[in-house]
Parts: sequence; C-alpha cells; structure tokens
Amino acid sequence: MTGYQVPRRVLDLELPSYPGLTVQARSISMGQVLELSPSIEARIFGPAIAPENLPHLEKVLAAFSAALIGWNLTEDGQPVPADATGLRSLDPDLFRALVLAWIDAMVQVPRPLAPPSAGGEPSPELSIPMEVS
Repeated sequence: MTGYQVPRRVLDLELPSYPGLTVQARSISMGQVLELSPSIEARIFGPAIAPENLPHLEKVLAAFSAALIGWNLTEDGQPVPADATGLRSLDPDLFRALVLAWIDAMVQVPRPLAPPSAGGEPSPELSIPMEVS
C-alpha cells in the first residue's frame, strides 16, 4: 500500500485593511493549533504587551513564519523577506492583521464553488410535442 501525503492547504489571506497586499501561508496541524491557542489568547495583540506575554508572542511569530509562503510586501521599494526577519520588521498592527487573517483562513469553512453553468440551450428534443392517448 502506498502512503497518502497529508495535504496542507495553501491559504490566500484576506486583508481588507491593506488593499493590494497579497499573502499566502500554509495551514498547520490540529496539534499545532492547540499548542498555539494559549499564545493567541494571551492578549498579545492588545494596546500593550505585558512582559509575561513576550514568550507567547515569540511562539506565534515562529509558527506564522514557518507557515508563511510569500507576499508582495515592500519597504522603500525593496522586497521585505517573507520570514521571521521580515515579520519582525513589520508594524505591530500589520503583524496582528496577518496573524489574525491566517487563523481566520484556517478555521473558516471553505467558500462554495462558483455556481454551475446553466448548461446552454435546452435540447430541441425536449420541445417536440408528444401524443397522449
């Protein structure tokens, strides 16, 4: 029996507050989500980060940087690397938006597919009158 590769979704993150920014990241395992949950819930995205929450912030940064595939982010005309160094260079509001969009994309139900085609014109045979006895 051949092995089945566990699929990891590639997520296109939605960032309505940053029009034009495109970001792709991978999903993570359920175990990783469970490990990361206390760090996300530790109020690391409030107006101020308490010193005791810095390890939580580091955990989130490490997990997101490992999942980050790429982006079109630049600063002063130069590409910002899509890695931990690039994430550390971001404004805290942008970092928060990226992480929250990533989490939302992982837990949301996928969007429905586009509606199916109407199938074109009806078959002429369907409109042929038939005798009823």
